[in-house]
Formats: sequence, structure tokens, C-alpha cells
Amino acid sequence: MSAHNILQRLLRAPHMVWDPGSGGQLAPDRDRAVFPVTTLAAESRTLVQPTKAGLITTVVLDVDGGDLTLTVTGGYNADAETSITFDDAGDFVTFISIKVGTSYVWRVVAQEGTTTALEDFSVDALTLTTLTLTGTTVTATGTELNVVDSGPVFNDLAVTAGVGITGAADNFASGVEQVGTLFKTTIVIDIDGLNCGDTVNDIIGDDTGGAAHLGQITTARNGTIFAGTLRCIEAPVAGDIDIDLYAATEPTGIEDSLVTDLTETILCNSGNLSAGSEIPLTAFPATTKYLYLASGADVADATYTAGILVIELWGK
Repeated sequence: MSAHNILQRLLRAPHMVWDPGSGGQLAPDRDRAVFPVTTLAAESRTLVQPTKAGLITTVVLDVDGGDLTLTVTGGYNADAETSITFDDAGDFVTFISIKVGTSYVWRVVAQEGTTTALEDFSVDALTLTTLTLTGTTVTATGTELNVVDSGPVFNDLAVTAGVGITGAADNFASGVEQVGTLFKTTIVIDIDGLNCGDTVNDIIGDDTGGAAHLGQITTARNGTIFAGTLRCIEAPVAGDIDIDLYAATEPTGIEDSLVTDLTETILCNSGNLSAGSEIPLTAFPATTKYLYLASGADVADATYTAGILVIELWGK
């Protein structure tokens, strides 16, 4: 083979290699070998360990009559994993042989559709149109996750509502959205099923007991709160319609006990609520404080049959 036509000869050289059949060995005898495998049922093949570096070999499931299990002698990654499954026609893996110490081994350079376990990699910058995470674990610092500049980061309260709320309220939901350095905390509560006591400042909650806070505010999760509102989108029915919002140090307040017995701060003295009422907070919860609803008037002990409130807090 002369130097002037070596590339042409390589191009014309045959690269397809015969499939030895179920249980057979795939032994590349040329560079850029391609093994088109046909299965009639669930079958296996073994890719033999290379004897020199620089060989490129591809295994493809050409005709799918059943899953193909390929055993790569010597392993195909740094963890020495050896088994790869091909499920569908067109699934393939391309390997390159390298020298590691005194041995020659295969490493994956490309694959599609198989169970190949690829190694971690790092890049200086990565731009993605769509990112789909299929694993069960994502490892990153909060700072790394929060520098997303193309959309919000979603979370929940550090400590969510106590059972004295969730055990009886018709519906309760909370969430935190971060865009840049701005945090928006939203709490939506349908108070149908909760109970108000018969004394002003009684905590509203499940009359069977349990911590009746709405969740905990923390600087790390919600930012430093600097604005907020209490909004009524369905009028309270049956219980006290004067519902106030408090923050307290303790998470132990229960229904029909006084919120003022806790280390508390009133955030919103709402007056009588009706559908459409929106009252700005006059004070803001500090970090680690728990939120409570409490009666603003002396009324009869009663269980609410309707009423939906939305609390919005803005932090930075």
C-alpha cells in the first residue's frame, strides 16, 4: 500500500464483521470494525479484550428479535463495568481501545439506546436548549442551582404546616419561587374544617389538636421578608371573619390557645374579611419564625365551612 493512496484504500476496505451468533465472541480483526448483530430471542455476545491501542469498534443491534446483552471483557469504563444491554434495533455502542498500565481495554466514545454507564465529565461552560434529568440524585450546592438565569427556582417552606392545619383544612399548599435575588412565598389555605375559638387571639386550627402553624420562614429559603399581603378569595363562613396573621418563635401553638401566649408579632390586623379583601402586612416575619392565623374578635367557638386565604411574602 503506497502512501499516496492509503486513505482511499482505507475507505474502500470492508468494515462489516460477521456476527458469530448467540453466545459468540466479537473479536475485531481490523480498525473501524462494525458488528451488526441479529437476535432471535434474548441473546448474549462477548467483546474480547483488545490487544493494542487505537482500534475503533462498533456493536449495533441490527435486527431486534430480543434484547442483546454484551459483555465487554476487561470493562468499558473506569469502574470496570462489563455489561451493556441493547433493547431496540439501531441501539449501538462505539468503542476505542486504550492502554491502561500494562493492559489494553475498551472505552465508550459514543452510544445510543443502551444501558451504557458513562463517566462524569466537566466543562467550563454548557449551553442547553432542553435539560432532562433522569437520575434520582442531583448533586449541587444551593448557589449552583440558584444561578439559573433563564427561569425561576422552585422550593417549599423549610418546615411546612403543622398537622393542626393540614389534618383538618380542606386544602393547604405552599411554595417558594426564586427569580434572581427575589423570593416569593405563597401560602394558600382553605380554612373549611378548621376551628376558631371563642376568645380574641385564639389560634385557628384543628380542634382535635396538633401544631397549628402554617410553616416556618427562613432567610435561606424565603429571603429576608420586606413586603407581604393577606388576601381573601372566598369569604370565611361560620367562624370568625376577623382573621389576623401572626409570626411566633415557637412551633407548638395549637387551636383554641392564645397566640399571645407565644413569643409573637402581629403581621396583619385584617378586620372583617370578605371575598376580594387584600390587606398589606404591617410587620414581617423574621428568620426561623412560624406563621399562625388567629381570631381577631370574641365570637362563638365554631368550625369554618368555607373561606380561602392567600398569603404572599416577598423576600430578598
